[in-house]
Amino acid sequence: MRAVWIGLIFAATAAAQDEALGASVFNKSCAVGYCHGSGGTAGRAPKLTGRNFEHGYVHKVTLDGIPNTGMPGWKDRLNSQELNAVIAWVVKASGGVLDPKIAGAAAAGPPMPADAKRGKDLFFDAVRGEFRCSTCHAVDGMGIAVGPNLLTASNLDPAVIRAGKPATVRQGRTRGGETFAALVVDQKPDSIVLFDLALPLPVLRTFGKGEVTFSSGPSWRHSDAVAKYGDPELAAISAYLQWLANR
Repeated sequence: MRAVWIGLIFAATAAAQDEALGASVFNKSCAVGYCHGSGGTAGRAPKLTGRNFEHGYVHKVTLDGIPNTGMPGWKDRLNSQELNAVIAWVVKASGGVLDPKIAGAAAAGPPMPADAKRGKDLFFDAVRGEFRCSTCHAVDGMGIAVGPNLLTASNLDPAVIRAGKPATVRQGRTRGGETFAALVVDQKPDSIVLFDLALPLPVLRTFGKGEVTFSSGPSWRHSDAVAKYGDPELAAISAYLQWLANR
């Protein structure tokens, strides 16, 4: 009888660890910026809670993504443990039922060195809130593509990361006198689309012709955006980016 109780305790502990991992992976990879909301609520992407998804559907979509949408596939970006954990978490959060024949069938991702793995965790670290790299940068199909592609950078040591500042960041001013740091992403004869960098989470805004003017010298600084990272952490993030660029 004692052995049975010990087995049950171990099983319960393992289940709790898997659920915690699934929630962690979801928060770092899925509940970011313009994707799904925290806890599976609605964000820019649809809500997941209360939809009673079939396990097989969640498994396929998580591994392969949905073509011609913002939903990427994760089979080459997460390892098998992370995939199984986040798939199970989404199924349960939706109110669905786990299928034991599917559990454990996720494909393994490519191996990653320990320093790069730490850098990946830091890059998408949900604990830092909006002050994390993935708030403004997308790599390996995750995050938000506000800032430049980091995988093409030739030097990403901590000092360079802190000093980073896209040349296209300018000071914007609306007709009403509102000022903000702006990163222009699309400009047409009758409209302009930009990211407003006044808040930690950039806001995508569209203005009509003549509604906003620009000048140089905004007060926005990249060092403020990465202020919650120490130099050793930025070095680990650099190792992750170099691993992605060279794999």
